[in-house]
Amino acid sequence: MRRSSISLKLEPVTALKLKISFLILILTGFVARATPDAISFYRQPRSPFSSGQASSEKLSKNLKNTEFVFDYLVQNQKKTFWATAQQVARDLDLSSQVTYQKQDYRKLSQRGYWAFLERTSDGHRQWAPVPDLAPQNQDQGVALTLIQTSLRKKPTWASELVESIPAQTALQIEKFEDSWILVKYKDTRAWVDMNNVLLKADFAAYALDSKEIWHKVLYREGFHFLLENKKTLALDQVKALRTDRSRGILIASMPEQNLFLRSQVHLKKIEAEIWGASDLPGHGLVYFKKSALQKQNKSLELKNSLTATQFLKREIFSISFDPLNPERGIASSHGIFQSSDGGVHWNPIPFFKTENHPVFMGPDNSIFVGTYRSLDQGQSFAQYLRPEDLTKIVMTQVRRPPQVLRLLSIEILNSQLRIQIEAGSKNLSLASRLNKDNVMSWDLLN
Repeated sequence: MRRSSISLKLEPVTALKLKISFLILILTGFVARATPDAISFYRQPRSPFSSGQASSEKLSKNLKNTEFVFDYLVQNQKKTFWATAQQVARDLDLSSQVTYQKQDYRKLSQRGYWAFLERTSDGHRQWAPVPDLAPQNQDQGVALTLIQTSLRKKPTWASELVESIPAQTALQIEKFEDSWILVKYKDTRAWVDMNNVLLKADFAAYALDSKEIWHKVLYREGFHFLLENKKTLALDQVKALRTDRSRGILIASMPEQNLFLRSQVHLKKIEAEIWGASDLPGHGLVYFKKSALQKQNKSLELKNSLTATQFLKREIFSISFDPLNPERGIASSHGIFQSSDGGVHWNPIPFFKTENHPVFMGPDNSIFVGTYRSLDQGQSFAQYLRPEDLTKIVMTQVRRPPQVLRLLSIEILNSQLRIQIEAGSKNLSLASRLNKDNVMSWDLLN
């Protein structure tokens, strides 16, 4: 059989145009591959596909704002998607006792990615990243309200209403009684309906009974666990829990995924990232990872700076981020460190050497470090509270010179600067109106 062939003869001009087009295509591809600072951008943080690329210079020039995104990649019925940390609860969110770097701690509070801990062995307090914590088996945890919930004087709906509290309020558990839990909220003890809260028990994979026998848990049903052997185990008979670390439970509905309160998801990945939002001509508002931009911006790599990985290996005494600009942070870790890129790098402030102090990032570029304050983003510091003045304030309360005088915490609440002080066996809280002078008058809160 003779093969047929097709011969295509091009006019000289047409052939020349094709050669030029092919050359342009090659050069364009080469330029695209050779541009070292091309950064992918997206329509939304965590979008599965990028919308394009732009230079770091263009993204920086058109930067509008930044946001810290702490998310979980989750799976439900073979469908994988991103959910925010505000939508999903983990066993750690319901834990009050945790292990960090092989030591036991009590979790005092949690702010997104960070948890404030107190070491059980000596009372030392520090901040630690939540993903690095592990729950303790013997800890029954806290009760977290899923909806606006009523606290009752007695374990019945006919009882007197004590207070109505909002959703996602953590309550300290004291004991169980049928479908009710005696909890402590602030200084009040009251009863809450078990159906309105999430418990650490909801994450249980195994439960230890009073006879020191471990049972595989299928799920919690009210006051009882349903076990693998089809028997039940009352919550007040449980001595310890082993939780499923990969289980997440929704504390906010996700109607776009057809998921609602208490829906369970499988946690596949945890990711914390600073995202920038830039208004690019021809594209509108786009998002990109600041860590990608940071890799291109070599000028920020200071000689004595620590990367986030290096910094998180240190013992962190206190940490604070600007609530209006999460890129600005201040931390105490055997020295005072400042970050201007959302925690990607931490630069030491030489003024404080290797000291540890409580820190707080306040409004109007103010930074508080111990008894010092900066009004120029950390360029200079001056004392707003002298030790001798603090001693006088404490003496008016305890009537004797304090043997111990230590600043524990700093915060700004309702335009007041509030500090907590350890004075021997007593802790004192002081408040002062903010002003730009370093002379303040203090009021005793307790």
